[in-house]
Amino acid sequence: MSVPFGEELTSLDDIVYSSYSRNDISKLVEQNQSLPVTVQSLEVTGANAVRTSFLKAQVAPIVDGAHTLPSLLEALGESASRLQRFGIFDQAKFSLDLADPLFSNVDAAADTSAQPAATTGAAKLGTPLDIKALLSVNRTNKTPISLRTVIQDDVAGVVANGALTNIFGGAESLTVQAAIDTKPRALSSYTANFATPLNGSPDFQAHLSAFNQTKDVAPYAPYSVQLKGVSAKVISASPRFPGSAVEVGVEGVERTVTAADAAEQSPANVKTSVFARFAVDRRNNKVYPSDGYLIEGQTELAGVVGNTEKLVKSDVAFLKTAAAASYAKSLDPGRDRLVFNLHLGTGLLWNYPRGGNVASNILDRFYLGGKASGPQALLYGYQYNGLGPKDGQTALGGDAYTLGSVSFLGKLPRLSGSLSPLRFLVFFSGGSLIPAVTDAASGGAPSLVDTLKQLRATAASTSAGAGLVYRSQQAQLELVYAVPLNSKPEDFVRRGLQFNVGLELDL
Repeated sequence: MSVPFGEELTSLDDIVYSSYSRNDISKLVEQNQSLPVTVQSLEVTGANAVRTSFLKAQVAPIVDGAHTLPSLLEALGESASRLQRFGIFDQAKFSLDLADPLFSNVDAAADTSAQPAATTGAAKLGTPLDIKALLSVNRTNKTPISLRTVIQDDVAGVVANGALTNIFGGAESLTVQAAIDTKPRALSSYTANFATPLNGSPDFQAHLSAFNQTKDVAPYAPYSVQLKGVSAKVISASPRFPGSAVEVGVEGVERTVTAADAAEQSPANVKTSVFARFAVDRRNNKVYPSDGYLIEGQTELAGVVGNTEKLVKSDVAFLKTAAAASYAKSLDPGRDRLVFNLHLGTGLLWNYPRGGNVASNILDRFYLGGKASGPQALLYGYQYNGLGPKDGQTALGGDAYTLGSVSFLGKLPRLSGSLSPLRFLVFFSGGSLIPAVTDAASGGAPSLVDTLKQLRATAASTSAGAGLVYRSQQAQLELVYAVPLNSKPEDFVRRGLQFNVGLELDL
């Protein structure tokens, strides 16, 4: 008997097969659920690239300790689940059989000379069952490569990912990413990340990354910033809480502004910070959710493990936190012809003066506007990073923001009964982005209370629109007509049709 990878084992008689009828086997098993079971042998095929010590740790629940039939089934499911979560196997099958013929173990009270079908209705086994197990696994792609392109009205680029998996035989991986932006200007970024399970567990991973990135702060700003740094973090994603993940880490970045006029606002500096992020995803579908919610949050604390006077430097010191929540609910349960979506988000940057710098660094602030505000925010009608304070054509960012959107995604009438990924979209969205309010009495330091009051009192920049969207795991296409409704003089608006394309290919 073979059980597909990840399929729950629930029927006790599924683990035994022989030339006898299933009815006979089923009766015997039901009569002997508490009988001890011994795994006499466990053979593994298809796992030649995995270290023996690593594989033993994953199948330990099967071969270690005493088992009954129910506990053996539970151990099989646990081992299968662990192997799946490592991401290096795409299929695993367990085959089980008795080490000895089944009816040679039947108690003398049963007449073994008779035909089994006629005599085993209430027979009980007199000795423990000896089981032979075979585990067959298939490796995933050893060197996966993916290519993703993004084309929007004011942002365009391509991202390539390549990976080496299971490089030391213990589910380790090395991933290299190269990103090239072609719009609004040609920029490139490179990142290398090494990941390894901690203590042989698929639920805890350690990541070490190094990166060299060049980014735009705003599409029309006369400068960009180069980031060179390293980071280390631990990610936990337990199967007890599906869709949830927590990560904590530390990062050190050297930041250099490429244009002299902007360098006066943000000279070359070093940021050393600790961070934490979490996500709780209870949506029933990540592409087109029709029920459930997603909650995300992140906090970064810079300057607490170093300063300009010590070996571990940090020229900036701040507390930066942000949170977002999305909710989806079908208004037509079962067919999901119309789905309501709600998204809310907020963030706050609290700067600690260091080296005479009272105001926050332009590179640490929040930026809002355009599709880049996030796939759920839907801040159409505004240019990329187009909300908030400006210096001419340069976006200065803000220290506090709120945003929200209400949208309806519906199936087209003639396609409502199909699985077509094409939907119509109607939305209303808005957001506010403000600088920190300073307190003259304290030397111009930011005032948390006054900043929150100002954020609450600031009218949101809003927009509304409608369009068509096509979303799948490999492609996202959007044709949306957006109209800014309530914009501020400093906002960069974008009225009319907006076309966005995103493609992802596995090579």
